[in-house]
Amino acid sequence: PMSRTRSLLYTAFALALAVGGAAFWAGPRGAAAPSKGAPILPRPAYVGAVVEARTVEQLTGESVRILTGTVESLRSYFTTDGNGINTDLPLAVDGVLKGQAGAVEVITLPGGEVGDSSLLAGGAPNFLVGERVLLFLDGSRFAIAGLWQGKYTLSGETAFQAESGLSVPVSE
Repeated sequence: PMSRTRSLLYTAFALALAVGGAAFWAGPRGAAAPSKGAPILPRPAYVGAVVEARTVEQLTGESVRILTGTVESLRSYFTTDGNGINTDLPLAVDGVLKGQAGAVEVITLPGGEVGDSSLLAGGAPNFLVGERVLLFLDGSRFAIAGLWQGKYTLSGETAFQAESGLSVPVSE
């Protein structure tokens, strides 16, 4: 028998598939994705961080919310002290698998690009405008559980994790 967590994950993947998806496309940071049906996959996260490996079950348990949706835009800005850069990512939510969410949720990530300034945040996942994702959110300031481990790119009948090379079929 399938565990409840694994069943929840398959449900998340199936829901994401019902809305549509694509295979792979790697473009510049924040670049608009090609038209619907064209592949989408961002570059892997900057590996300047050591993170404890987490299973899907652990991510599910740590998460306050689990959402599927499409990245609407990326807006990077200097922090109020001027010493850092953060990026806001409005996510058009099309599935709530755990917790609650509005139609659009803004996720804040460390790092980004403002003009000629760039800040790479170790372990923070990268996103592309138009990318379909499954996110495990833990409720912290930088909300993605397990850093890059809490983000999957949804494409066709597969969920991909660029950093680990993991691809999970979601047609079950």
